[in-house]
Amino acid sequence: MAYSIEQPRDQNLEDTAIPNLFITDFLPDSPDGDYVKVYIYAYMCCRQGIELTHTELAKCLGLAPSKIAAAWNYYSERRIVKTRPREGGNDLDFDVEFVDIKGVLYGREKSVIDVKEDSSLSDQELAALFKKIAALYGDVSLGSDDMRRVI
Repeated sequence: MAYSIEQPRDQNLEDTAIPNLFITDFLPDSPDGDYVKVYIYAYMCCRQGIELTHTELAKCLGLAPSKIAAAWNYYSERRIVKTRPREGGNDLDFDVEFVDIKGVLYGREKSVIDVKEDSSLSDQELAALFKKIAALYGDVSLGSDDMRRVI
């Protein structure tokens, strides 16, 4: 027996799962709602295999191309996307890779939290400390702001 799910015929009828960690930890801190629009729209296109230039993305969202670049710069600084400039390109000629936010926050990637190099705790010790703190509060998951306060 084989199982299958009929695929929607129109990409606008599909669903895009935005990571909850983006919604809880990054969306509230975004300095501009347009940055959130950039992330979500581009994430949807990426998940559907649609390639857009930054200029096309700007046109779709009714934003200036400089706003698109600023949004990617902001999220790149927070390490939830990686930007890779193209050779010989201009300020808008770079690729964007969406990073696994869970991996960033919980150990598979470099932490989003800016820990000083001279920190006396290793990544494993910090992860263990965060687990203990979460357990004390009824196994809640700590957000990045909570983790910054602990550090």
